[in-house]
Amino acid sequence: MKLSHPSFTLRALTTATSALAAAGLISTSSAALLLNPTGGTVLASSSTGPSDKDDGYATSIESLDVPFFGSALSDPFPRISLNGHIYFGGGDGMGDYNPVAFDNSPVTRISPLWTDLLLGPTSQVLQNVGSGSSYNAITWVNMQGGIGNEGFTATFQAIYFNAAANINGVSFNAGDIVFSYGDIQNFNTPADILTGLDKGTGATALATLPGYEATKGWASHSVYGN
Repeated sequence: MKLSHPSFTLRALTTATSALAAAGLISTSSAALLLNPTGGTVLASSSTGPSDKDDGYATSIESLDVPFFGSALSDPFPRISLNGHIYFGGGDGMGDYNPVAFDNSPVTRISPLWTDLLLGPTSQVLQNVGSGSSYNAITWVNMQGGIGNEGFTATFQAIYFNAAANINGVSFNAGDIVFSYGDIQNFNTPADILTGLDKGTGATALATLPGYEATKGWASHSVYGN
């Protein structure tokens, strides 16, 4: 499944047994990520990274060098939120960990699974950089659910491409953004989860992927569409 834009293509990749969704996902036992993050740089864990293991962030070691929504980013080195999103420039307080508060946020984001998450004893956030900086992959491993979702875990990643590259036999172009999902358990409050891209100019610049089955059909953070 993908969202297309003149300056980027967003693809979400899952295994046959895992559903694309940041919420309401079928729990799987061995869903595989597109890119194995083993050997990557550990940005955060229970013993490393930000002191705030709930709402903290780490800074990327790699920039985003292609246009995003048609324009170059003024601050191409993103912050990696423990709450499942990548954002550029300063944050906006509560919106950094609660997508319900985000609707008119001025922050530019890449959000594979944005919700309230925690760094648990076995949680990690890793970064893998492709040869020649062709891609930048951020993987959230065994993240724990926050308030209302205690006991739930999620493993997922976002990869953006600065140049053409091939990962596990799949070819990508400069500007592609990929969301890949490993094992994710069913969350109690799927309406508090968002999956998609945000230009940072309010809700009209939001591109979301399907998230959960509600009365109006599949949606992400109550945003309905294709």
